[in-house]
Amino acid sequence: MLVRQLFAFSQGIKTNAKCLALSYETKVRISLKKSNSETEKMAMQTINVYKNRDRKPSRSGAVIPMFAIALPVIMLVSVIAINFCQMKLTRTELKIATDAAARAGARGWSESQSTAYAKSYAQYAASLNTVAGSPLTLSAAEADGQIQFGYSSQSGDGRFQFNPVTESAAVGSTMASGVRINAEKPIPLVFQVSGQTEFTPSATSVASQVDRDIALVIDRSSSMDELMLVDSEGVPYGPSRWDALIAAKTEFFNILEQSSQTEQVSVTWFATTTAEVVSLTDDLAACENAINALYPDGSTSIGDGISEAVTTLLTSAARPNALKTIIIFTDGLNNNGSEPSTAAQSIADNHPNIVVHTVTFSSEADQVAMRNVANQTGGKHRHADTSAELTQAFREMAFTFQTIITE
Repeated sequence: MLVRQLFAFSQGIKTNAKCLALSYETKVRISLKKSNSETEKMAMQTINVYKNRDRKPSRSGAVIPMFAIALPVIMLVSVIAINFCQMKLTRTELKIATDAAARAGARGWSESQSTAYAKSYAQYAASLNTVAGSPLTLSAAEADGQIQFGYSSQSGDGRFQFNPVTESAAVGSTMASGVRINAEKPIPLVFQVSGQTEFTPSATSVASQVDRDIALVIDRSSSMDELMLVDSEGVPYGPSRWDALIAAKTEFFNILEQSSQTEQVSVTWFATTTAEVVSLTDDLAACENAINALYPDGSTSIGDGISEAVTTLLTSAARPNALKTIIIFTDGLNNNGSEPSTAAQSIADNHPNIVVHTVTFSSEADQVAMRNVANQTGGKHRHADTSAELTQAFREMAFTFQTIITE
């Protein structure tokens, strides 16, 4: 009877899942304590068959050959990726450094018209930028061709073409308007590949000066008739302030004529009232003749003169891509009309693309107010005590070009 029960029990195990067989194992062991050894053996064999039916053969160690094959491939891909990233980063750093050097060189050239000064500016800016962990160095030797001077011409599609000239020509017959930086630097590779231990990235950047629309604002108040200089005893002498301005402005127009850019100029005067006598034009001779025809008379309305100049830069003659500049020349204090600071703030708020430069001369000039006007609009202020200094101030304003990266 017991044998029949065990046989039925074993048949039930065959139809159940492995988990049920394991749970039944304990019950069978308890029941078999009273059975004979042959029956117990039969039952345990049946249970073990179901326990081991789904057991898979061991595959320990099979991944080792696969890893041995894949490891060199992984290492090679990693080396290539690391070197590629290093090269990409280095080229980016080199481009940033050459852009900075070109901008600085062009700015130095604009301010000084000295190749030595411009090259020192470019070298200093380059040294402030690291490439692959060390500063970029540029050679100042003209034969090395790392710092070049020239002029940029703009085609109909808006692209710039740089035309290099010799340094002697840049300060002589040809008015250079841009600086090109050609830089390269050998860089050791992080990992040597196929015997190559380093690579040499190169970069070229060109900073060029752009065209300007200039509004000249001339003080023709009655104080301009006074003499320019005063001796130690307080006695005025020398040319009148007006004569000094007429002589100095000739240098300004001569420089604009030599510029490779196309400059447009308007002329506005202020006294008790204000007026525009020449609208924006590239006829510089007409502008100079208009100033020559003026004469001193009336009060000093500097603020109104600034506001009048703004309107000349907003006409249809103004070029959208040209730098908008107002240059004010005055010998005194604002004593009529709106305040200069009010007019300057209006420009800063409503026309941030317009820059105002100020030039004062004579001891009576309100240098503080005019410096503030320039600061409010991102411009520069210059003061002149003598005719020679006034001429130099005109020169500086003529050379105040805006530089942009054109290549």
